[in-house]
Amino acid sequence: MYEPDALERQVLSRLIFPERFEALLEETRIPENILGDIIRQLLHHRLVLAVPEEATSSVFYDVDDLRLYQYRISQKGYNFIQKQA
Repeated sequence: MYEPDALERQVLSRLIFPERFEALLEETRIPENILGDIIRQLLHHRLVLAVPEEATSSVFYDVDDLRLYQYRISQKGYNFIQKQA
């Protein structure tokens, strides 16, 4: 089973409510390229969900533009956080 590292857990803990990419950058102070990789990794393992910023956005996730979405923890991610507590 996949085990998130310390930075990934830090990001997960901030996503109880939907957060924009810019807000995550400010809150975590993780460099943009690293935060982008973390978000992609968490999405890949279904620990995080991408929620379109606008109702008219596509249902497909665009990995090239992380700023189009808000991110929130999935049930799987929440269960992981609870297990770690």
